[in-house]
Amino acid sequence: MENMLHDIFIQEAEENLQLLENLIINLEENPDDQTMINEAFRAIHSLKGGAGLAGFSGIKDFAHIVEDLFENIRNGSLKINEDLISVILRSMDIFNLMVSNIKDGIDSNKGVESDETVHEIHQILKMEDSSPEDSEKAAPKQSEGTSLFYIELKYYREIFLTGIDPLMFLSDLRLVGSIVDIEVQTADLPLDEDFNPESLYLSWSLFYETAKDERDILDIFCFVIDESNLKIIDLNKEREKGSDLSIFTVNGNNPSNVPISGIEENIKIESQPPERRSGDRRSADRTAAGTRNDSYIRVPTEKLEKIFNTVSELLISQARLNMLTEENEEILPDSFGTVTDSLKNITQLLQEQVTSLRMMNLGNTFDRFKRVVRDMASDSGKKIKLTLSGQETELDKNMIEKLNDPLKHLVRNCIDHGIETREERLEKGKSEEGHLNLSAYLESGKVVIEVSDDGRGINREKLLAKAEERGIITKESKLSDGEILNLIFNPGLSTAEKVTDLSGRGVGMDVVNSSINELHGNVDIISNEGEGTTFRLFLPLTLAILDGMLTSIGREKYIIPTLSILEIFRPETEHLKSVSGGEELVFFRGNYIPLIRLHKVLSVENPVVEPENAELIVINSAGLKAALLVDNVLEQYQIVLKSLQKNFRKVEYISSATILGDGDVALIVDIQSLVKNSKQVAGV
Repeated sequence: MENMLHDIFIQEAEENLQLLENLIINLEENPDDQTMINEAFRAIHSLKGGAGLAGFSGIKDFAHIVEDLFENIRNGSLKINEDLISVILRSMDIFNLMVSNIKDGIDSNKGVESDETVHEIHQILKMEDSSPEDSEKAAPKQSEGTSLFYIELKYYREIFLTGIDPLMFLSDLRLVGSIVDIEVQTADLPLDEDFNPESLYLSWSLFYETAKDERDILDIFCFVIDESNLKIIDLNKEREKGSDLSIFTVNGNNPSNVPISGIEENIKIESQPPERRSGDRRSADRTAAGTRNDSYIRVPTEKLEKIFNTVSELLISQARLNMLTEENEEILPDSFGTVTDSLKNITQLLQEQVTSLRMMNLGNTFDRFKRVVRDMASDSGKKIKLTLSGQETELDKNMIEKLNDPLKHLVRNCIDHGIETREERLEKGKSEEGHLNLSAYLESGKVVIEVSDDGRGINREKLLAKAEERGIITKESKLSDGEILNLIFNPGLSTAEKVTDLSGRGVGMDVVNSSINELHGNVDIISNEGEGTTFRLFLPLTLAILDGMLTSIGREKYIIPTLSILEIFRPETEHLKSVSGGEELVFFRGNYIPLIRLHKVLSVENPVVEPENAELIVINSAGLKAALLVDNVLEQYQIVLKSLQKNFRKVEYISSATILGDGDVALIVDIQSLVKNSKQVAGV
């Protein structure tokens, strides 16, 4: 039970911390947005409550200190500025480290240095408390005194199932006031045989003294107010209206004989309330008419993977059944084909729905870069505006997790190499603020992610000189513009004048290229010197199922990923030529590109050797092009990927495999390694 509670806390803590970080970054630009301030307060309050319930006192205590900051921001005592935002962001780093420790099974406080940040927060709060201006503001509130409230707390019956301890709201009430008298109502307790230990049958009535108003009290119950029956009555106002106060009783006492010093000191509540984010409240998904109540469950990723793998096997069996039906069409009844077609449609629908379970939007991934850009801009002394778009674009969850590193390297490259300093930009007639754009959209069945800046652009001459210096090319090398730009993907190659904390070692762009190719994607670069650079990533929607072109070479079958294919054609003799070293080239759209005979690279027997009688598939990887020679292009396939390395061993120039409808195994060609070594394999 404890492990389950810890897992739930970790998941919700990570969600709250991500939400908080995004809100804080946004508040720096919109410091007076009260909605965001309230949402941030609720998130830190939820974190504190969850930590208290799960028994993580270090996180709970630190969250209580940070919560004081947000309380002062919320009531207007503290004004948001850059320094305050920096302190809060450092607090988020501490929280993340604590949660990471819990995930690793060690004490949450291990290696955490929070004393300096705690001291900074206390100094901020101390300065605020001693501020003459705020003393003047606070004086009228003191003269108004406190109010006495009558409160009835009748929570919804299923509150325990949400992980909330109803008594913990009393602890929150004590933070801003005094519980004068309290009574537990037991009238709804059922008989023994009807008692459900997971249901709440108790309710509470109390007299409560505070300087806060009704709205502030309601805010304490913001996570349960829609589902519960809560009554909060200001007895001071009722007295002014001449109402009969004797109807409000707690333990037989009415407001006229309640001792204001009350029993507050005798009420002890040890734990803290587990909270839910406002976005998780059950009422949030109800329609205005109240006719629909969507619910959500958390499912471990491993279970989804098992379901997906099972459906993948079903797809393979379905393809086999279709093929057998076609082969035996003459001896099978007509109804058999109808049933097969129906089963095919149902299987395809099931596959689409199961695949959609793995899809997530890019919102959280993109939002993380608000903090990254802020910190990098501050470290480099540059002023940078980040613009995000297309966060609703969906991608396979497994792919999103692998996108963080390449995107971070691209953002670093844009900030360190691309965007100029304020002085440089002003000299060039640009605004002192650099612009960095991160966008995503769907195009022809694939996801396109763009990272662009309005900075220096790529200096081709400097790039060529560095590549020549490192022996990547020679002075005699003749490269197209795309090939020149793609030199930056070579490991160890960097045009930076000096190594910085952000970049300069020539590692980042190699990581980008390798990571994107592992995702069966491509990277294109568009750069205009003095105007900026755009990196465009082309990715399939999912890693588990791939669109590919089935080809034959001799008696073997191979699949070329559709995402890498530019064109398929049968060449004319005059379009072919050979150069020294045995390398073959083919003329394609105004340029000669390497011709790769796949039968030689993959050691296939009895192929079609004359290109004029075969097919050429022009492929693209990171802007580099090559033409693959195959016997025939058969058909386009949607294939289920099977790992060769996991089930057999790593095979050069092969990325994975799949099982076709007839039961044969088809190998999927590794486009990246082929193109990267095109000069070598073209001369095989």
